[in-house]
Amino acid sequence: MVVTTTMKMVRRMAVVAVVLKWARTSPRRMLGAAAVVAVWLHNHRLERERAYYTSVFHMIQTVVFVVRKTLSVGFRRMVLGVSNHPYWTWYEEIVVRTINFSARTGDVTAPRAALDVFEGFQRVTATWIANASVRNVDMGLGHGKGDALWITLDKKTKLGSGPVILYYHGGGYCVGSAGMYINAHCEWLRRMRDEHGMEAGVLSIEYPLAPETKYPENLKFAYRAYDHLVDDLGVLPSSIVLGGDSAGGGIAFSVAKHAHEHRLHSRKTLPALAGIVLISPWVNHSCESDSHGEHVETDYIAGADLIGDYTMAYCGDKDKALIDPSISAIHSHVDFLPPIMLTLGTREVFGDDIRIFRDKLHQAGKPVTLHEGEECPHIHPLLWPLFDKHSTRALSQISHFCAQRIQFRENHNSISCAWQDRVFLSRVQCDSNRQLDLPESNPQQA
Repeated sequence: MVVTTTMKMVRRMAVVAVVLKWARTSPRRMLGAAAVVAVWLHNHRLERERAYYTSVFHMIQTVVFVVRKTLSVGFRRMVLGVSNHPYWTWYEEIVVRTINFSARTGDVTAPRAALDVFEGFQRVTATWIANASVRNVDMGLGHGKGDALWITLDKKTKLGSGPVILYYHGGGYCVGSAGMYINAHCEWLRRMRDEHGMEAGVLSIEYPLAPETKYPENLKFAYRAYDHLVDDLGVLPSSIVLGGDSAGGGIAFSVAKHAHEHRLHSRKTLPALAGIVLISPWVNHSCESDSHGEHVETDYIAGADLIGDYTMAYCGDKDKALIDPSISAIHSHVDFLPPIMLTLGTREVFGDDIRIFRDKLHQAGKPVTLHEGEECPHIHPLLWPLFDKHSTRALSQISHFCAQRIQFRENHNSISCAWQDRVFLSRVQCDSNRQLDLPESNPQQA
């Protein structure tokens, strides 16, 4: 600890000495150098605090941080031969720390502008480089062609013609968009096609964000998207895998409950959902688990104050969020769930909560698969191609789960869903996934 503090002081003194030596030749340079040092030190102080910059000022501080962190990481790794995060590459470290800084120094809506730019970049690379198809979809939900994105590898793949990954993006309910993970979704679909011969598409929903739209209106919008897909477009639930990350994972969980109730009250006989994939889901709005303290330096959505701000923006009542099962899924009953796949990074703050949620599913006798990305932060599969080995492996296992679930549902429509799920658990084997033993049952009991 003492050595680390000393190294930081020496590095800062060296930077100041270089700047002062350069500035001594001119009063203008001296003023400019003083301004640069002031901005630099202020930006460094912000790294440890919760600030509430908006729009332009937030963007300026983020740009300053990127420059400062790039120089700092480069100096430490190339000159000193050390790193605060040796398990990551230099650019992975900069990306994770920049996202953390951006989240902590702005109000809950501040990162939207940067994420819009990121989505535009994703669209260009997906359509021009990966040759994928990204189309806006009007689902009659009130946003016109901004209701959702239909992402496929083949332009001929029409919505309703085959399997669908119905996806809800993350972003603390306050930021993000349907297209911010297009490249990862394309890789997901590519692996389903190349490794399992299944041509599917991702329908990513552009649900209204908080704080402009608060709970439960966001959920109602998500429910209507599912109803439109099943009732109006005629897609069977057995061809649908629900997906979501972070806050979107919480929405996807609630949609699964809605899908179960929709099936029970439907005038026509409907099969159950094929499955659910939740990527680093936000299942508990409490920040009391050990991982919240242990990984505050290695995850980008970290700190009780920051997480609390997103909770308040979403539902306006922290106490309600802690116990309401439609907000904190960890408190919900899970009897209605089809087989589910969970992912987490061993360096993320939600890790312990996700493991507790996994245990709850196990105890309830639900088929559950868990993928853990070693030394990875929050939603690492969606950061592909960052964390290349781990994110690629996670997407491969996710695509395997989806393809197997859809194929299994389609091939076993004549037996009860509960019995299907138990048979499926005994058959599907994914490398490095944790398979759980469930109580034995039989078709009559199911």
